[in-house]
Amino acid sequence: MSSSSADGSLRERYGRQCRVLGHGTGGTVRVFRRSLATRPRLYAVKEFRKRNNSEDQRQYVKRLTAEYCIASTLHHENIIETLDIVFEHNRAHVIMDYCPHDLFQLLTARRPAPISDKTIDCYFSQLLQGVSYLHEAGIAHLDLKLENCVVSPNGILKIIDFGCAEVVRAPWETQTRLCREIRGSRPYIAPEVFLQTSYDGQRADAWAIGIMYIGMIERHYPWRVARTNADDIFRYYLELRSTARMAAPPHRAS
Repeated sequence: MSSSSADGSLRERYGRQCRVLGHGTGGTVRVFRRSLATRPRLYAVKEFRKRNNSEDQRQYVKRLTAEYCIASTLHHENIIETLDIVFEHNRAHVIMDYCPHDLFQLLTARRPAPISDKTIDCYFSQLLQGVSYLHEAGIAHLDLKLENCVVSPNGILKIIDFGCAEVVRAPWETQTRLCREIRGSRPYIAPEVFLQTSYDGQRADAWAIGIMYIGMIERHYPWRVARTNADDIFRYYLELRSTARMAAPPHRAS
């Protein structure tokens, strides 16, 4: 559902701003609190960034509406629900359900006992279900990371932030289109994204999921960036993998 300031101001529709959740390249996310008859409701409200000097008004509107159009069509337990878009003071505000924590916060917060492996596996299973839904819908997220997974008070993981997402296969298409731009956060970006002019965005998502799981279990990234000319640990990993392949016994058909 799309709305504008003519349908009521942001404050009238979604209450008062409580605090700022965070700033990113796509904009600023704030928590809004609306008082209802039964109990207050909290919303996450993303105010899109200002237009860059390098883009005209048409490009700017196309980019921000593309994010909303993708997110608002997704309805799955493990995807954040996008509720509305409000245009006010020449800025677009996307309204979403609010979840109090992201995975990175949960994993790095000081607590008496670390999150158990069982809980991590539960979160990871939910992540897989959410990404599977996205991919079946023909969408590549392209910025999967711990910070882009939030957790509800009852332990439900939800994928957020579709600012980098791309429709790679329309419902009537059978072939997946390749992506061309480098997108995502460096520790999670697949090596082919750096090396090729085009790549499979959904396979890049799969790589990011693997990095996320390592981060969840080990509490750190396996490397800073998956480029042999920029990260010694990643280069060493490739050397070990190559050695293991050469040392492996030949496969015998059963």
